[in-house]
Amino acid sequence: MIELPDLFHENRISELTLSLILYVPIGLCLVLIRSIALIFLFLISSILPASLSLDQFINKAISFILTFICVDEAVQNRNEDTRKITKIIVANRVSCLDLIVLRKLFFNNKCKMVNLWEETSWINYFKLNLINSARTQEDLLDLCVNEIQYSDYQLLFVPECEPTTGSDGLLKFNLLPFSLAKKLQLSILPICLRTSRAFKIRTSTFNSHPFTDLFWFLFSPYTRFHINFLSIVSPTDLSSDEVFCEKIRENICRTIGIELTQFDEQQVSELKKRPDLVQRRHEQRRAEFQQMINLVHQQVPLASLEAIRYDLEITKSVQRTIANLNERVAAAARAANKSTSSTTSSHAITKSSGGSNHRQAYERLKQELIEKNRQLFLNKNVHDKRFRSSFHSVINELRNEKRMPLSILQSMPRQCCTCHNENEEIIEIRVIINEENELTKLKNLIERVNQEKQANPKLILSLNILENLIEKNRSSIPLSSKPSSIKKQKRRKPSFDHSNNSSSSSSDDSSSSSSSTTSSSSLSSITSSSSSSSTTSSSSSDANHKTSMKPIKNGTFLFLPYTLDHKTKKRNSDSLLEVAKELQCKRFIGPNGHFSLLEKQYNVRINMITSNTSKQVTDALENAKKGLENLKIRNQEETMGKSENLEGEWVLIRSKKSQNQTKPDDIEQVLDDLINRWENCLKDAAIEILSITPLTNKELCAVAFDCENQSDFPILRWNITIPGSKPPPKPPQPPASGSPKLKVLHLSDIHVDFDYKPGSQAECTQPICCREGQPYPRHAGAGFWGDYRNCDLPFWTAQTILQYASELEDYDFIYYTGDLPPHNVWNQSRADQLYAIKTINQLLAMTFPNKTFYPAVGNHEAAPCNLYPTPIIKTDNITWLYEALADSWLTLGLPSDTRDSITRGAFYTTIVRPGLRLISLNMNYCAPDNFWLFVNATDPLGQLEWLIQWLQYAEDHDEKVHIIAHHPPRSCLAAFSWNFHKIINRYENTVAGQFYGHTHNDEFIVFYDEIEKQRPVSMAYVTPSLTPQSFLNPGYRVYTMDGAYQNSSYWVLDHHTVIMNLTASNMYNRSILINEYAARDAYQMENLFPADWNNLIQRMKNDIDGPLMSLAYTYYTKSYATGSTCNHACRRGLLCNFMTARSDDPHACDSIPT
Repeated sequence: MIELPDLFHENRISELTLSLILYVPIGLCLVLIRSIALIFLFLISSILPASLSLDQFINKAISFILTFICVDEAVQNRNEDTRKITKIIVANRVSCLDLIVLRKLFFNNKCKMVNLWEETSWINYFKLNLINSARTQEDLLDLCVNEIQYSDYQLLFVPECEPTTGSDGLLKFNLLPFSLAKKLQLSILPICLRTSRAFKIRTSTFNSHPFTDLFWFLFSPYTRFHINFLSIVSPTDLSSDEVFCEKIRENICRTIGIELTQFDEQQVSELKKRPDLVQRRHEQRRAEFQQMINLVHQQVPLASLEAIRYDLEITKSVQRTIANLNERVAAAARAANKSTSSTTSSHAITKSSGGSNHRQAYERLKQELIEKNRQLFLNKNVHDKRFRSSFHSVINELRNEKRMPLSILQSMPRQCCTCHNENEEIIEIRVIINEENELTKLKNLIERVNQEKQANPKLILSLNILENLIEKNRSSIPLSSKPSSIKKQKRRKPSFDHSNNSSSSSSDDSSSSSSSTTSSSSLSSITSSSSSSSTTSSSSSDANHKTSMKPIKNGTFLFLPYTLDHKTKKRNSDSLLEVAKELQCKRFIGPNGHFSLLEKQYNVRINMITSNTSKQVTDALENAKKGLENLKIRNQEETMGKSENLEGEWVLIRSKKSQNQTKPDDIEQVLDDLINRWENCLKDAAIEILSITPLTNKELCAVAFDCENQSDFPILRWNITIPGSKPPPKPPQPPASGSPKLKVLHLSDIHVDFDYKPGSQAECTQPICCREGQPYPRHAGAGFWGDYRNCDLPFWTAQTILQYASELEDYDFIYYTGDLPPHNVWNQSRADQLYAIKTINQLLAMTFPNKTFYPAVGNHEAAPCNLYPTPIIKTDNITWLYEALADSWLTLGLPSDTRDSITRGAFYTTIVRPGLRLISLNMNYCAPDNFWLFVNATDPLGQLEWLIQWLQYAEDHDEKVHIIAHHPPRSCLAAFSWNFHKIINRYENTVAGQFYGHTHNDEFIVFYDEIEKQRPVSMAYVTPSLTPQSFLNPGYRVYTMDGAYQNSSYWVLDHHTVIMNLTASNMYNRSILINEYAARDAYQMENLFPADWNNLIQRMKNDIDGPLMSLAYTYYTKSYATGSTCNHACRRGLLCNFMTARSDDPHACDSIPT
């Protein structure tokens, strides 16, 4: 990533050359002549009265005196009529005279320059139409508004605070021109500027004085400004000033081909105080650049240092420069050969024989050096280089003789970069269809290789393995593609057949061959060794060999062995979990096959081969492994007589398209999404569920899709018996003045994405984005701190928010209500979920030491997501999760006596403070998304009966109860929701508060009496999520409760919400968290008891289109949206949410005005 000092030049002259030294006297004469001309121009401007004609004359004269040359790089965008209409023009800043150049471009128009920065410039001494910034930004904005509204002037802005190199990055813009455009609804014309001069004299350096820049303008023979007019951009009603600004800034960056940075004026000012940082950074950069030059020069010794330096300045890549220079040298050699062959006899007579021999020797040496450089490049950039090069040369020779794809099995034992000892290795196996007459050729090649003096032992070993395999296949399977040989075979199971055109790439499959055919061979997909080639199946007339099964997407199977301990020879299950080791060697990253680094770097998809893998993939693997029967995989140090079986896991590597190139309806992407672990897990679970469910089709439709009324079906109606009679209601009372208070932090729906990538594509067709791919044209990439679009929370943002919360206030205890993993639900394994749970709980424990957490389980903790099997399901139980939650939750402070109930169903109860009991429920057993409820939805865990028992116990012992869970009860199935509502009604004197998550929004829910429909009995608070998905600011909530003392009510007395402003955080490149609102102040409530919330609802009903509902909607979205974006129907639905605690009550919102 680019650093701030990289945006500025340190030295005025990049390289001192002889031509520049010779030019110095001429340059000094130009300085004298031009200085005199500018002085005369200043005297003229001082004498004559200010006018438009004088202004245009001075601007044109300055351009002429300093010899400005404007090069239009996009003539097609220069529409004079459009430019006259556009009132606001912005450009990036590359010199102190950019505005003069811009006015020259708009010479026929009336233009005023706007100086946004408080800085001294010699331009101010001339009578030019200039608006200075010697005023506040508000005054300057008002002045610009008046200029546009009451005059026909165009305004020219350069919103960058400092001139930059124009070739590395772009500083953040001043928002004034964009606020002006938004306020007046005017379009903006963006312009890209770059400069160049003779002798590579730069137009500006870091923190240089304007008069110093003027001297070099006078000294240089000319200054060329490269200008690119971009398309006019209009503001939209929904975009903010910041979004509008970033859109234009992104367009400029994309056009120039530079990086979009987040450095602003304040950071530049701080850097000016430390010039040593700039010098140190540029010295480091020069050393790095020189090292790159030396590396390229080693690879391409025939290229001049000047050519290398020039190409590196453009590409900034060693590999691309080597490739470019090799191509140029090869082209020069071809041209030389062509000219040599076409030389006339007359030229031959004039040349001596010695000169001709010298020329030929030179050309031969040059060709040898080109080939040597190519091989050096391959050796330095291709994994297992020498063996690969040798093996591929053999393969190419076979291919060239046959003129068709060679079919091989390649087994390449090599030392693995993730190894912890010598016995661990990775064996890569590829199977391709064999041809009958290739065995003879292979034997001949083996003999020729053995006769070489320096034969590669790995090459010989692999060729012998290949020979043994072909011999074995010939004895059992016909290798000929003739139809007659196929007819003699018995009918076999369909196998997966792929041609040799796979585009899949793996970590060691990059540029290993010198020809395109080699690449095709090395990237072939794995298939059954017992199957015929594609030409066989197409040419065969036997219909029995046609298969109706669609082949899997081309891919490569990779075997990942476990570590074998030298002494015990036992499997070390942690060998694949050494993240630091894996990161260092740049191969695999994460726990149990979390291959994000490899997937992103090589654009592949990697799946572990597990019991849940689709039958297509497992069949393909088994067919491929048939060729390995009786074939031992050996270490390269071992002889053919010794062998050792390895224990490990298989993975499938498949190619995938870039997100920004894939259309949503692309069939390949659809197939790629279907053949993965999540879909297959759902498929297996669905088959089992549908085979044992007692529900009919209509009942299933009612439960899953709410297409029927659930209450119409007796099997979906059930009733919980509540013992005893309800005591008289006791409405809560405000505590006495000076009573102790409790501070309780509530976190929910963290959804940390460990693979979040700033700048990646934030608008994709997957359930979660911001992981890979480039953003669409004219669309901003993912922000550093997070993104409002379809993205989860970066890990570093979660750390920052939690650290901020821990430092801001001191909490008595903490509630957190589930959903820790990200939304990549289509590709999650149990290991992924356990890793997320463990990592985030460790982060919570470290951030809030000595604090007790009271957690509840969310729907995303399971794998697959939402699927929580009921206890009667033995084949696919959920105990793996509950055991892990018990271990993790107990480390966060829960007492040990809660373990039994947690391992039974992830629910528990405990005493928080004297007189306050907490009950945590697992509401996944009431959620419609849990398909296992199709088997039994009648309180599968007996949670409601258990809840009644503990509420009765609390009532008998004068305890107050807080209930926490992930799903709000209105999100449950109808029968469960109705029974839960009935329980809350019965124990309204005992339940002092309910706390939920899941919706990601900021909400409250009022529970009403079943008999007296207008009497509120309880309150539920739905806390906002930390994840910004979708279009929300990250947030958390802090409750102030009645404290621990005798007869305390433990009711919530007030609460406030803290959010991170993602727009501002990404704009200023720092975390910006604000206290969004406090409930009592924002809603003007005396207390937060049920009666107070009911009064608020009545006020909202009476003025549903008024400011109170607008405020509620703003808080509902965590200040992402304003109330103006919520129409009457939207407000009515929002108010209905606030007053609906049951999912089975269709008349709960009838009292809301329509």
